[in-house]
Amino acid sequence: MNQAQSKWTSVIEENLIHQRLDILRETELDPYHEQRVLALQ
Repeated sequence: MNQAQSKWTSVIEENLIHQRLDILRETELDPYHEQRVLALQ
């Protein structure tokens, strides 16, 4: 894996982590949010 690829991999991983944190935050405010997210997938 070259440097450009590893950079993109880390960017994608960061985005996924941020998405999960956002979902966790929203879940704290809305207990049904997580179920809706799972239903959408």
